[in-house]
Amino acid sequence: WDRRRGCRPIPMLVGGRSDAALVRAGRLGEGWLALWVSPRRFEEAVGRIETAASDAGRGEIHWQHALQLWAGFGPSRAEAKQRLNATMEAAYSLPFERFERYVPFGPPEAIAEALSAYLAVGCRRFNFVPEGASLLGAIEAVAEVKALLS
Repeated sequence: WDRRRGCRPIPMLVGGRSDAALVRAGRLGEGWLALWVSPRRFEEAVGRIETAASDAGRGEIHWQHALQLWAGFGPSRAEAKQRLNATMEAAYSLPFERFERYVPFGPPEAIAEALSAYLAVGCRRFNFVPEGASLLGAIEAVAEVKALLS
């Protein structure tokens, strides 16, 4: 709480996958915004960030690390993958196979199961880019994933 300004400081999350980005997150941020990482890489990166913060002499930090992820929702994995494949290839001009291992797809139960590995290594925030038959349906599916993970 900043009494002079009458507000709480705004937390800064630093994105990036390189070692330099992780060091910046530790030196300057209150969290890291992960993208295209496995649960193992997420856990390793958080350790690197905390080491960088300690090396910089930063005190206690209320970390707010998060995982940014695309997620494809549908009644079946095949349908969700097909929809997500088309959207991501159009967005990135790269084949879906480049992203597939980092992108959960299927019904909400399948998404929750995939994200449970991130929960196991300490990730508590997920920033979804949901893809579904409709935006409202995809948002409702994200809410269902949240309920399943709670």
